[in-house]
Amino acid sequence: MKNNFDAFDMNSIPLISKNIAFREDENGMLIFQIDTDEMYFISHAVYPLIELCNGANSCQDILDILRKNENSTPDIINNSFVMFVKNLLSREIISLL
Repeated sequence: MKNNFDAFDMNSIPLISKNIAFREDENGMLIFQIDTDEMYFISHAVYPLIELCNGANSCQDILDILRKNENSTPDIINNSFVMFVKNLLSREIISLL
């Protein structure tokens, strides 16, 4: 699996966009992108990860938390996290400071 760490600065601070609204669903969380009228569904397991995008944690901080709590290999965790952040960025759910 290719390492995607060079995709963005891991010291960047992810912050949930102001144009986002969350609503709990019995199966997870709904994310509303107000500017584009798009809606996304995430599981209850993923929502705490998005909550860490509060301006107080760097990408590296969040990745370190994941590494402590996941049983996968470091490469899988690293690449999954980078893909996750890129996905949130492309949907304008978060921005990087």
